[in-house]
Amino acid sequence: MDKVTADKGRAFAVHVGNVISKWRVRHGYTQDNLGSDLGVSGRTVGKYENANLPVKASTMAEISHICDFDLIEYVLFDGSSAALKFKEIVDSGKIGQYSIRKTVKTEDYQYKDGATQDYVLDIDSDMKYQYQRFRRSHKLDILNEFPDIRPLPLCDEDIMEFEIHMASKDARNRLRILLYGHELMKLYESTNTPSRTKVSFARQLLKRIILTKYGDIDETVYAFYWKCYI
Repeated sequence: MDKVTADKGRAFAVHVGNVISKWRVRHGYTQDNLGSDLGVSGRTVGKYENANLPVKASTMAEISHICDFDLIEYVLFDGSSAALKFKEIVDSGKIGQYSIRKTVKTEDYQYKDGATQDYVLDIDSDMKYQYQRFRRSHKLDILNEFPDIRPLPLCDEDIMEFEIHMASKDARNRLRILLYGHELMKLYESTNTPSRTKVSFARQLLKRIILTKYGDIDETVYAFYWKCYI
């Protein structure tokens, strides 16, 4: 085995260990708890997590079942979380602040903690014309409906909640859309695809991720979308 192959194997083992550790903690398990369910010692689980002992594919599958996460987590080998990938898709899908449905120059936005902030939107005559022209030529949709209550800034708890939610059984198909769609976004960027095409693709991805299979809005994902947008 050459050094490059060995280094890649070691890096993947470290990644697998990190995945196991992350989801074990989020599931509220100690290493001993997880080891008991697997039929091994807590010390062995520690070796898995520290990449000091290879993890069999069957054991990886069993751990994903016990800690309730999708096997695709093991394939996310670029070190980027699903939440960060989602935010990058949001950034790629932005079409300008004047696409947001707000027509007033000033408005009080109320935060969830009860505080208010006066938000001033200064639109000169040229931009106002462009904004009105955009509204006539584009149908507003869920990606443009700015919430009445201004979202709080994105924080670590939001990221954790989003990742746990997307790993749930009800959202796993949309998680796959997110992950594979993000890979296509990277391909577009590497091939100098026109910006209009990338924006359109990103926005279609976002709709597929935000909407459930029944066509309803997933409120957890939708709230996270706006936290990423602002």
